[in-house]
Amino acid sequence: MKTQSKHLFLLGLLAFVAIVATGCPHKNEPIPEPTPTPAPVTLSITMKTGEDIRQLLGNAYLKARSEATSFKASTTPAPKTGVIPVTLSADGSETECVAWFDNNSKTIFYYAKGYTDAGKKIPLAVNSKNMFKLCSSLKEIDISGFDASKANSYTSMFEGCTALTTISGLDTLNTTRATSFQGMFKNCSNLTTIDVSSFDTSKATIFTDMFYGCTNLTTIYAKAGTDWSSSTTSMAGEGMFLNCTSLKGGANTVYDSKNANISYARIDGGTSAPGYFTEE
Repeated sequence: MKTQSKHLFLLGLLAFVAIVATGCPHKNEPIPEPTPTPAPVTLSITMKTGEDIRQLLGNAYLKARSEATSFKASTTPAPKTGVIPVTLSADGSETECVAWFDNNSKTIFYYAKGYTDAGKKIPLAVNSKNMFKLCSSLKEIDISGFDASKANSYTSMFEGCTALTTISGLDTLNTTRATSFQGMFKNCSNLTTIDVSSFDTSKATIFTDMFYGCTNLTTIYAKAGTDWSSSTTSMAGEGMFLNCTSLKGGANTVYDSKNANISYARIDGGTSAPGYFTEE
C-alpha cells in the first residue's frame, strides 16, 4: 500500500513538472519583444488667408471690432453650448482651427486639435497680410501659438488696432520668407513697445509706413547689430516712423519728422550713427 502511494505521488509530481515546463519558454526560445507604441500622427492644417481671417474676426460672432479685448489660444475645445464657433482653417485641412467669443472674459479663443492642446504651433497661410487689420477693440493679441515660417507678407497685419497694448509672441516670430512689412503696425496708437528682435528681413523689400502713427510708441527692441537702413530703397521705406512722436532710440536719439524713413531703422549709435532701435 505504501509503495502504491509512493508511485502515485511520483506520478503526480512528474505531471505537475510537465505542466509547469510546458507553460514556460524553453531556454533557447527568444523572449517576445514588447509591441511598440505607435507614434502620434499629426493631422495637417492650413489656415485661411489673413484677409479671410480678418473678415471673420470682425463679424457679429467674434466681435473683434466691438466687444472682444483679447485673442489667445485655448487648450480645450469650444464649449458645446453658449458660443458660436467660427472656422479659421481652410478647406481640406485634416483638423480644424475654430475660434469663438467668450462673453465673460471678452476673449476670442482659438483651438485646433493636436496643436493648441499639444503645445504645437499652427502654420499660418503664405499670405497672412491684414490678419488683424482694424480689430479696433482688441487690447491683447497672442500670436505665440502660430508658426509663421511660410508667411511671405505681414502687410497691415495689425494696422488700425487702435486699442492694442500688447502683442505676445512677436519675439519668436519666424519671418525668414517675408518680403513685405508695409504698414504692419500702422496706427497702433496705444502700443508703447514693439519687439522685432526675432525678425529676419533678409528677403524684405518693402517697409513703407511700418510703424506709421504709433504715437505712444517709445521703444522698438532689436537684436544687437540690427541695421535695416540700407536693406531697401528709401522710397520702399518711406514714412516708416512717421508720427511716432514719442519714439526714442537706445542712445537717446529722439524722433524727428525729418528722419522718419528707413534710414533710422538701426540700433541707435548716438550722434555718429543715430537710429530709433534699442538693443534688447
